[in-house]
Amino acid sequence: MLTHNELIHGTLEDYVKELRKHADKMQVYKGEMRGCKSRPILSSSISARMYIKQMNYQSQLLLEKYAEPLSLLASMHGYRYPRKRLLTAWKLVLLNHAHDSIYGTGTDPVHKENEVRFLRAIQIASDVAYEAARHLAERIADNPPSGAEYRILIYNPLGWPRRDVATLVLPSAGFKLVDAEGREIPAQVVEYLSPWIGVKVAFPVEATPLGYTTLYLAEGEAEHPKEEKGTRIENDKVAVEAVRGKAVLKIFDKETGLTYTVTLVDEGDAGDEYNYSPPQEHDPHYTSAEVDAETSIVTGKVMKQLVLKFEMNLPEKLEGQKRSQKLISNPVKLTATIYEWSPRVDLKIELENRAEDHRLRLKIQAPYSVDYHYAESQFHVIKRSVKIPEGKDWVEKPPTTFPQLGWMSIDNGEAGVTVANKGLPEYEVRNEEQGAAVYVTLLRAVGWLSRGDLVTRRGHAGPPIPTPDAQCKRKMMFELSIIPHKGDWKASKSYVEAGNFTASLLAVYAPLNRGKAPATLKVASIDPPLVVTALKKAEDNEWSVLRFYNVGSEEREAEIKIGLPFEEAWLANLNEEPLEKLRAENGLLRLKVQPHKIVTLMLKPPKGKH
Repeated sequence: MLTHNELIHGTLEDYVKELRKHADKMQVYKGEMRGCKSRPILSSSISARMYIKQMNYQSQLLLEKYAEPLSLLASMHGYRYPRKRLLTAWKLVLLNHAHDSIYGTGTDPVHKENEVRFLRAIQIASDVAYEAARHLAERIADNPPSGAEYRILIYNPLGWPRRDVATLVLPSAGFKLVDAEGREIPAQVVEYLSPWIGVKVAFPVEATPLGYTTLYLAEGEAEHPKEEKGTRIENDKVAVEAVRGKAVLKIFDKETGLTYTVTLVDEGDAGDEYNYSPPQEHDPHYTSAEVDAETSIVTGKVMKQLVLKFEMNLPEKLEGQKRSQKLISNPVKLTATIYEWSPRVDLKIELENRAEDHRLRLKIQAPYSVDYHYAESQFHVIKRSVKIPEGKDWVEKPPTTFPQLGWMSIDNGEAGVTVANKGLPEYEVRNEEQGAAVYVTLLRAVGWLSRGDLVTRRGHAGPPIPTPDAQCKRKMMFELSIIPHKGDWKASKSYVEAGNFTASLLAVYAPLNRGKAPATLKVASIDPPLVVTALKKAEDNEWSVLRFYNVGSEEREAEIKIGLPFEEAWLANLNEEPLEKLRAENGLLRLKVQPHKIVTLMLKPPKGKH
């Protein structure tokens, strides 16, 4: 007997309406739901083709933190808000967000097209951000100090004030930086570029929250720090040392008295684009702690750097289920940078990957064990247990690695370490003999879209197509920051330093033209645990949109002083539909923000200011 079922083609909204009719009969599950007992979740796709993940991070960061907000601010001083260009860039990014694209689990031609799209989006966002910042810099109403030749605008995309370092590319080092009173600000050459481009200089800034600050260039000379032999740098917060000439860093936290050890660790990968899988026969692991390094230090008034240059000799490729006996050299340059006022240790790792079928990770060894680890996710911080389910008879072994956005953190209640990253979305935490170890994946090099002989997954996840580009045999650069602290990530507010690392200050210089823009602008002061995620024009009108969320687990009484002119302020939903008019007193808004709540404010511009 045939059974007839009615199939209705509807919208997502229709589905949710029908679902709600049966909500009282359904079981409730909480958590990430990353179990893979009967269906694989293909967890290692977040580390496949890491260069795609890094480009995705860069394109989104440029659009969210710089191009959109600076275009909004510049539009208040004659700049035409570039809606079409921003939309074009966002569409290019979204075209790359199909799951087999951003996964890195397609064929090589698919991901060549992904790179082209991301490069186009990055170029558009970079151009828009620079144009808008330059437009503002040329239209500031100020009284430059005597001797000033150019004006510098420094933009802070974050909602809190910060003392940090900005960088600027100048035609030469024949300039000095001064403030509005003519007082000199230290400036240090950090990179000599080509003769037709100039030099990159770094300088400290007391940056206003979510807005910009103005400095000036006058005739003078930036500091030329000398590189010399050495193995140790330090400030009042931390000391960083290369131990016994090896490619290993020891980070000593002066506040807690604890030491963290940093190394590179490499292991074989007999998996595919979807899943990591260790070789079943011969899988020697390699660590930079066994490698001799050429060390040098650079010290200046703005920053100190410890530079390690070394070679990691790794198996050339996989031969069946074992790593080859033949070793191949992989050059590495690791630069650790510290600043006088910060506990941050910023790392830049430059690698030429010549090996195949392997996973390279940065290991941060803590001197204590932990029960949980925490990671920034979408509008939330996730708490995860170190314990991994046994997963007996599961289709896919329970993953030991986890996704993250800008940072992850561990602590033992008294002290902890937060590790921030730029576009490196995979990490692992496990307790070892010396204590908890954090592993951040730098790259995973594999040669097949899918294999059927993995020990971490049952059967194929896709067609068995060779993907030589997924071996990532290219020059790559990875950026991370290690932030030791007292207490956990909430008590120490280490997520603030993580945000300072991932969203750098932006600086541009321009002629001393005059306009009506203020010399310093604070769009809004939004203190932690509130985190700004958007500042832009509304999609369908000329209103301004300011979005933030509460990263904490407690209600927050927020007082937000708006520095932009506006006629009305409204609470809105994510569709930018005004819901509730807010009372504003001299630009001050008061509202309660629930834990993890996303708040969208819409500001109606004054009449005649559209």
